[in-house]
Amino acid sequence: SSSSSSSSSSSSQPSSTMIVDLGGGRGSLALACRERFPRAALRVVDRGSQRFKFDRSLRRFDFERIRCDLRHLDLASVGDARQRVVGVAKHLCGAATDLALRALVRDPRTTDVAIATCCHHRCDWDLYVGRKSIGRRRKKRFDALATRSPWFSLPDTADDAQRKRLVGRRCKRLIDQGRVDFLNEHGFQASLVSYCDPTALSPEDVLILAHRSSTK
Repeated sequence: SSSSSSSSSSSSQPSSTMIVDLGGGRGSLALACRERFPRAALRVVDRGSQRFKFDRSLRRFDFERIRCDLRHLDLASVGDARQRVVGVAKHLCGAATDLALRALVRDPRTTDVAIATCCHHRCDWDLYVGRKSIGRRRKKRFDALATRSPWFSLPDTADDAQRKRLVGRRCKRLIDQGRVDFLNEHGFQASLVSYCDPTALSPEDVLILAHRSSTK
């Protein structure tokens, strides 16, 4: 079950939407969400206990910081039972994405997911949600994908850099596609989208985007 480390004031009438920033760290993504969706309730889930400067800006709203490892997160105990849940994350590292997806899928209130993935070399077969998509010799193939995924960031000076970067990108996409397939199996319409210019902003430019009708 989840445990809360800090909370803020909340309105007597709960918002119809709760945005959950998973692995939210400093809360910068939550703050951006508040600016875009000012009426939504906000929850930042992170295993760290520290509070950040963005919390001061968010405290005036329906906001709560929840101290919890994602593997133990029970979203059903967070917020109001009538709210729809939107799960977001920016560069959620390695297996943390899989833990977040499991938590979101378990909550029937979840209608939307937007997670930018990264650090695929830190994925864990035991936690990975997309096992069915890997095919034959699954763990061995998965480990090879994870091991080669950092090739995507090789500098131009590396041997055979262009080919290896392409291989690395394909490895990352295959891992993420398994996550998309997992969401689709659970009633979502999910896809991978590029959300920024990888050469100008971040090489980690892929977002898992998903929607389903509420099942609550």
